[in-house]
Amino acid sequence: GATPVLVDIEPETFTIDTSLVEEAVTERTRAIIPVHLYGQAADMDEIMRIAAGNGIAVIEDCAQAHGAKWKGHKIGTFGTIAAFSFFPSKNLGAFGDAGICVTSDQVLADKMTRIRIHGRGNKNESFEKGDNSRPDTIQFAVLGVKLPHLDAWNASRQEVARWYNDRLSGSDRYVTPKVGEHREHVYHLYVVQSRERDALCKRLDEAGIAWGVHYAMPVHLMKGFANLGYQKGAMPVSEGMCGEIISLPLFPGMTEAEVDEVVKVLLA
Repeated sequence: GATPVLVDIEPETFTIDTSLVEEAVTERTRAIIPVHLYGQAADMDEIMRIAAGNGIAVIEDCAQAHGAKWKGHKIGTFGTIAAFSFFPSKNLGAFGDAGICVTSDQVLADKMTRIRIHGRGNKNESFEKGDNSRPDTIQFAVLGVKLPHLDAWNASRQEVARWYNDRLSGSDRYVTPKVGEHREHVYHLYVVQSRERDALCKRLDEAGIAWGVHYAMPVHLMKGFANLGYQKGAMPVSEGMCGEIISLPLFPGMTEAEVDEVVKVLLA
């Protein structure tokens, strides 16, 4: 029954603009939900300061940032609760849909454990309304095999991002991803900005090179959230980014030669 209150993003990191958070907090606010987008941490010092000053919770959205760090500490270790997605495309992906919520609060841990299985408090009774949110066991069997490789895969992603940065840094046609201060980026996505995106997408298609747009429309302009009352112009940074961003191929094990093939099309 909560009503989301949205704020815009930082233009360089694409993460929540913490300068806008404090003015959005009211006596009705119950939590701040920072999204560690594309593999980069939000400014957790400022978010935790605001939350502590207002006596509210922090729920970290870590879906795209397994292993990312803020000031040397891994994301998911700051908030009251942290949520991780294990969708197959993520840095740590299962064989199908899966995810976890983590917390150091035992009361919340017990409640989440109940909610995921119909609110069941014992074999015969549901203590509260719940859901059926238990991933199949095979998903975690797959994750258990893959988890030891996560650091190496993230390091490979970082190397591929460096290759892209080196080759595109001299071009005024693209803005490459910026890594904010105190952050270690794990590049779930390598997202550049281009004012010639439509033409670029066409060239990539003709070359048989995959690309994506994450994301083409900001949340506040989607029909599903029209009830929140936001109008075009309410989030100018997000709106501008959605018209220019494109995700380039990046995956663990991608070779330097493969990066060169993509860059050749970009700079054509």
